[in-house]
Amino acid sequence: LVRPGALKYAAFNACWAAYPFLSTLREVEKIKRVTSGTARIRFIDHHLCHAASSFLVSPFDEAAILTMDNRGERVSSTWGVGRGATIQRLGEVRFPHSLGLLYLSVTLYLGFRFGDEYQVMGLAAYGEPAFSDVFADLIRTDDAGGFTLNRSYFTYLGAEGFFSDKWRRAFGPRRMPGEPITKRHQDIACSLQRRLEEVVLHMAQRLHAATGARNLCLAGGVAFNSVMNGVLLKRSPFERVFVQPAAGDAGTSLGAALVMHDRQGGRPRTWRMTHALLGPAFSEEQIEEALTASKLSYERCPDIATRVAELLAQGRIVGWVQGPMEWGPRALGARSILADPRQPHMKDLLNACVKHRESFRPFAPAVVEERAAEYFDCPHPSPFMLFVHSVRVEKRHEIPAVTHVDGTARVQTVRRQEQPLFWQVIKAFEAITGVPVVLNTSFKVRRMLPRADILCLSSIDWDFIWQGHQGIMSALARQGNRVLFVENTGVRAPGLRDLARLMRRLLNWWKGTKGFRQVQENLFVYAPILLPFPYSSLARWVNRRLLLGALHRWMQATGFRHPILWTFLPTPLIHGLIRDVEPALTVYYCIDDFASSSPQARRISRSEAKLFREAGLVFTTSEKLRERAARFTTRVHLFPFGVDFETFERIRKSPDEIPEELRALPRPVVGYIGGIHQWVDQELLSAAAARMPQVSFVLMGPPQTDVSRLARHANIHLLPARPHAHVPRYIKGFDVGIITYRLCEYTAHVYPTKLNEYLAMGIPVVATDLSEISRFNAGHHGAVAIVRNLDEFVGALQEAFQSRPPEVIARRIEIARQNSWSARIAQMSALIDEQLRTRRDAGLQWDTSLRRLYRSARRRVVRLAFGLAAAYLVLFHSSFIWWVAEPLRMVGSPQSADAIVVFAGGVGESGEAGGGYQERVKQAVDLYQQGLAPRMIFSSGYTFVFREAEVMKELAINHGVPASAVLLETKAANTYENITFVAKILRQERWRSILLVSAPYHMRRAILTWRKTAPDISVVPLPVPASQFYRHGRGASIGQIGGIMHEYVAILAYWWRGWI
Repeated sequence: LVRPGALKYAAFNACWAAYPFLSTLREVEKIKRVTSGTARIRFIDHHLCHAASSFLVSPFDEAAILTMDNRGERVSSTWGVGRGATIQRLGEVRFPHSLGLLYLSVTLYLGFRFGDEYQVMGLAAYGEPAFSDVFADLIRTDDAGGFTLNRSYFTYLGAEGFFSDKWRRAFGPRRMPGEPITKRHQDIACSLQRRLEEVVLHMAQRLHAATGARNLCLAGGVAFNSVMNGVLLKRSPFERVFVQPAAGDAGTSLGAALVMHDRQGGRPRTWRMTHALLGPAFSEEQIEEALTASKLSYERCPDIATRVAELLAQGRIVGWVQGPMEWGPRALGARSILADPRQPHMKDLLNACVKHRESFRPFAPAVVEERAAEYFDCPHPSPFMLFVHSVRVEKRHEIPAVTHVDGTARVQTVRRQEQPLFWQVIKAFEAITGVPVVLNTSFKVRRMLPRADILCLSSIDWDFIWQGHQGIMSALARQGNRVLFVENTGVRAPGLRDLARLMRRLLNWWKGTKGFRQVQENLFVYAPILLPFPYSSLARWVNRRLLLGALHRWMQATGFRHPILWTFLPTPLIHGLIRDVEPALTVYYCIDDFASSSPQARRISRSEAKLFREAGLVFTTSEKLRERAARFTTRVHLFPFGVDFETFERIRKSPDEIPEELRALPRPVVGYIGGIHQWVDQELLSAAAARMPQVSFVLMGPPQTDVSRLARHANIHLLPARPHAHVPRYIKGFDVGIITYRLCEYTAHVYPTKLNEYLAMGIPVVATDLSEISRFNAGHHGAVAIVRNLDEFVGALQEAFQSRPPEVIARRIEIARQNSWSARIAQMSALIDEQLRTRRDAGLQWDTSLRRLYRSARRRVVRLAFGLAAAYLVLFHSSFIWWVAEPLRMVGSPQSADAIVVFAGGVGESGEAGGGYQERVKQAVDLYQQGLAPRMIFSSGYTFVFREAEVMKELAINHGVPASAVLLETKAANTYENITFVAKILRQERWRSILLVSAPYHMRRAILTWRKTAPDISVVPLPVPASQFYRHGRGASIGQIGGIMHEYVAILAYWWRGWI
């Protein structure tokens, strides 16, 4: 028997073996189309191309060569030696034993995407090798210089993807995209990186011993791991290590060309790769033409290097496009974003506001080659940014923005001869600052949405307290998207307290055009008049038609077509509306646990579950909401509310006075911004105000519940809501910002918008122990003082009043910058744009998809027909079934015994009563008449018309067996009971040996059960020699197949019950 795991692996390996062949056929077809079928095609080994792409352009005449990637054809890694223009392979590792596959597997397990391995490499610096023992078991080195993966950690096939139960037990739960990155994730990344370095260092040491070469060339996707490359350079026995800038599969194009050049008798290798500027370039005229066409203002700089250096020194971020484009993925000073490496906040600023990526990601330094050794432990030039080196301890304070958390940097050295203009920029920056280093990152940013139409279904009105709803839609409108903001259609029936809001709704409808009004460029607001019963089927039917009719008429008037539907509401009305609008994409931004907000809203759960499943994207503001959404969809991402940082920063830096009503209050001032609702802990605020009468407590926002308890205190000042544009000035007048919510099911899901607004002004924040604020604190090193009772609240306020160190204020502001709306919206836009492009591509290829579906259906039908025909021939016209059945047969040699035991047929193998007992009686009578036993026992509790055992006795007597020689057992209902009850008789009579008679293919189960149940009885199997039911020619009948399968299933069942 073959283990199921081995079958899975065999199937997986077969698929991967076929994949290169099929992908090669596709590439051949492409080449034929491009060249009209005239090209001659030569095939070159994947890893030979890798090896050639590195060694043949390296500065070495002789070198060891190591190639490592996920897989190429059937190989994942090779090692060998290059001399002159000749490459000799010395060894290889075959797929699925693969360093690339392992790194990819961990990348996916940590919640990143295919191709994000570099993010895991960056994350590794934050962790500890806590999982080193697991990875030592997972990937093992061998004496040949290779390695093997422990396949028990992988499933290869199945719903769980790559990861077996053993993997999940070792590493814990898989992180899903959007989930917070924890210490465990950092430790997994660190342990993986360390083990990769150990394995590759082992391979390099064995390769050095085998070749004696002084130099090493690396290629393949794994060679992009610059941390590993730095370790090899520092700790391996090789003096020099070379990696070309397109070490991945793109580099095989160069390798293939070089191999063919050599095979066709080309000139000896003369070119050495000293720079990567091999791509296209644009002339000044082309650039000027593009700027003019885009209507962008520009200026010509006579000394552009000095001008850029001045901007960098002023803290500006500069896009730099000069000369030919770099070959490979690294920005090397031709298509780069440059910044000042001396500014500590520059890393976080670039990640949050320019690159819109994870905050842990580091940036690289570009340094003039002649000064590199002063700043970095960099023994050789590194023009391709493919080696990580330590930043010298005494220089780390000078360049904090390019010094990673572990004190390292991925260094690019710049040589004047290769990149004269970029070298001049760095030298000019050095002349101004004394630092010959600039921050250099790729000119790639996540795109904002293209100019799209967006239909926003809001859970608040436009004129309500300013929150993420208005902030997001305003920002999208400013970016050129057209937005229709539909005000709240309700999650509960209104009460008396909603009367003012209903009056405003009627007024807004009256002031607009049929309820529509424009509030800023590209942003329109609709105030619908609907029946206020969100869960009434009749009201919902009416409201749906009212709302849909109004929207269709407005969309027709404005040319709104197939909008992105962005909803903050999951009500049944909204769910039904989505289908009618036919959006290009549906985005559900889940910002509240509506079901726990009021008793009426509990009925929202069913429609929200549907929306989770059907929305193209789901965003959530809290981790608990994300966890709930993740039960229904994998397309969920965590985006807490942000802050309009640019506005707050402008007010913070401006000389604007704080509002008069705050200046008139005694200091210090403790402030709260937002609605004063049922979740505000009035008891805590009242007690604190009574204990701290010298402190002014200011709560600015609309009362949404009874606030008489607060109003009784002379030092609690309740201010009405102010326009959003004025809010930053009020926060500027606070000494401390507070978030004092009661802890309950609803607030467990809340991420307060005001948190980042307080931090943007640099003021300290004191908050109750909300789940989301605790999570926020864990990611920002305790930026918020969290309190659990009155004493802690008063103590935290008093501590916040004491001092305001500039570095602490700067850290709060930087945290707010990282949580700005511009950063959030850019990340959201990238996800939306990706979804739109995927859907658009699918739409453009509908005919191809349809033909593919028909071809696939035809193939399935043909395969099914062939499968059925083959099964028919094998089952009914071959001896296959009898080969399968043979292990069930057991036949002993006739010999003397104490008794002949006959198991009756019951319905037996035929499924019909009486179908087998006569054959068995005949066999027993023959054995008796041969004198092999003095008696026989018939065992059967089956009754059809007569008791089967008694019928068998009469039949035996009629054939000459004395009645005194026949015993009956009449209670057994199955084989196990046959044996149990007969064994009892045998032991009572002290009979120790029997001849067993039964059906031929029942004998295996019977003997196994005898051995387990009555091992003291000697049993000789003597089945019916010629069974009428099992009589056959070459093939088998359906009934015979059923009888044989029944026996195998019965054996498994008996084993499961412990009977055999």
